[in-house]
Amino acid sequence: MSNPGLFHTARMVQVTPHTKQKETSEMFGDYPELLTVADMHNITGLSERTIRAELTSGALPGCRIGRRLFTPKKAFIEFVNGRLVNE
Repeated sequence: MSNPGLFHTARMVQVTPHTKQKETSEMFGDYPELLTVADMHNITGLSERTIRAELTSGALPGCRIGRRLFTPKKAFIEFVNGRLVNE
């Protein structure tokens, strides 16, 4: 049985592209401009192996510097928001 009070206390907020962008910018504000696999793991909860596979397949934009994989924070936010489409 669900708690009916839970739904009554929820506040409706209109989400516009501008507020969505502001919210995601604030959410990722503490992270560096180039995210590591560990950073993305902490943000998403996905395994580091899955993130590496997405990077190497090209589904998630990124680059390799030495042996480490990185993704620009802006590209990761766009990916998370579903704005990037595989070519």
